[in-house]
Amino acid sequence: MSSSQLERDERGEVELEAQTHHHQHEQHAEWSAIQARLQAAIIETDTFVWEDLKLIGGLDLSFLPSENKNEESNEAVACLVILSFPQLEVLYESFLPTKLNSPYISGFLAFREAPPMVALVLELRQKHPELMPQLLIVDGNGVLHPRGCGLASHVGLKTGLATLGCAKTFLHVDGLETKGVREVMRGGGGGEREGEEVLMVDGGLGKWRKVEEGKLEDTYVNGSTSCSRSLTLIGASGRTFGMAFCPPGITNPLYISVGTGISLPFAMRVVQACCKHRVPEPVRQADLRSRAWIRGRTQG
Repeated sequence: MSSSQLERDERGEVELEAQTHHHQHEQHAEWSAIQARLQAAIIETDTFVWEDLKLIGGLDLSFLPSENKNEESNEAVACLVILSFPQLEVLYESFLPTKLNSPYISGFLAFREAPPMVALVLELRQKHPELMPQLLIVDGNGVLHPRGCGLASHVGLKTGLATLGCAKTFLHVDGLETKGVREVMRGGGGGEREGEEVLMVDGGLGKWRKVEEGKLEDTYVNGSTSCSRSLTLIGASGRTFGMAFCPPGITNPLYISVGTGISLPFAMRVVQACCKHRVPEPVRQADLRSRAWIRGRTQG
């Protein structure tokens, strides 16, 4: 191959890379604008009362094994379960295999995973309206998100249902980071640290919390002999984004946030009532059943 041909090929690769980068930049800008519009529609107050809470949905998505071990699979299955409340018995399950055409991009998970989740809820509404839940718990964040509109908020706004986000991690938000919050939650607690402010990563402030006093809250739930722990996630701006929560006997926190149509105190009350294990039962069942569905397809 001549040197001139090599130069043309290299120039073509550079131009293609630049075009791809430009397209991605435009796509991210468009998605950011959509999230800004959705964020303005989020309702952070209760749209139903506790006594009306009879059915809770759980949504999760699990990935099929990749044929190439060095690449992430783009094949997944979304799962929706409906549980009775407060009994937490599974009344319904549904699955939707899906091929995710866009790669994971930090801050834009909803554009990848929300469509199959929303489709499952809409199918339920059409086929079994009597099982439509008052609330969905989504495996992902709600307003605990760089633009205040994560996966749980997307799903709630697209389905018209109240949602809360229950995540195992979160992105850098207003000075808050997962690592810093975990350090605070594991740092001991209760009375001896009452009123103390704890410096988070990048300058955010976390406060040991009691509901009425802004201090760490230790509460006993579900008749447990050990206590659960929760910490308000307050960003550097002073905004409350959610709660870090450890059920009894657990040291690795979950991150609870409003999706839409619910207040944070109500969301926390629901999560505490649904935790038989580390993860609230609706999301736990969706996770277990989606993984079982995958095993049945890959091992059969």
